[in-house]
Amino acid sequence: MHLIASAICKHEGFTYNPSETEWWNHGFSTESDFIYVTTQILTEDQLLALSEDVGSNRTLLICCAAYRVSEKLLNGILSNLTIKKNS
Repeated sequence: MHLIASAICKHEGFTYNPSETEWWNHGFSTESDFIYVTTQILTEDQLLALSEDVGSNRTLLICCAAYRVSEKLLNGILSNLTIKKNS
């Protein structure tokens, strides 16, 4: 997984630097913009938990296999998350 995360970080313009304390933090582009790379299909509950953990003062790009969430929720409560499906 480290090679995939490292490659996607580079492709997306992030510095690969996994956090020792935040399991979802694989890298950063600024001091408040982070990236999480996974091969999972993320559920609405997982995304809500991630959004809460990230907080309102930070943003997170999530690169995942797929996700299940409504556009309304994505544009509302989850506004600190940007989600991209991996090809």
